[in-house]
Amino acid sequence: MCKTNEQFVLHSKEVSEKIKELGIIPMIADQSDKDNWILSEFLDKLEQPTIPFYPIILGSKNGKIEELPNQLSPPAITPEAGKKKFIGRLEELVKS
Repeated sequence: MCKTNEQFVLHSKEVSEKIKELGIIPMIADQSDKDNWILSEFLDKLEQPTIPFYPIILGSKNGKIEELPNQLSPPAITPEAGKKKFIGRLEELVKS
């Protein structure tokens, strides 16, 4: 599901433009590197053992961490619905 989300939603023009508009700095943590103990500890602290997991760290709220939706692509939902869902949650978190 991770690569499908990336292909249809996360790397889409619409999402990229919204991330830039909102002043978000995107980061990718690749868990395929099993020696990445920093990422493992981070996921453990958030009680999030599985991927994909899309956290947003809100600097304007003292580093509060919120989770973005992770079911963004077929067969769960259409790519357009995934983009809309992801962008909507980004706006909600950043503007609140």
